[in-house]
Amino acid sequence: MSPERPYSCPICGQLTLRSLFDSVHITVDIDHELRNVGGLAAFMCTQNGHIFFVMKKDIESETATRRAMGT
Repeated sequence: MSPERPYSCPICGQLTLRSLFDSVHITVDIDHELRNVGGLAAFMCTQNGHIFFVMKKDIESETATRRAMGT
């Protein structure tokens, strides 16, 4: 299932976003220890090319809140 989209680019605020990947897993190095991070969605700002990752659960939570508020 494809996640809802964030409402704007967190870097420049543009509203035109494109989903890059529905499910992303990355490995990060924290204090020389590799850890897996999952549950991410990747998006790109189509105006300026910014690429960013968002936790899928955060998008779903924000979408539910906006629907409840009628926005």
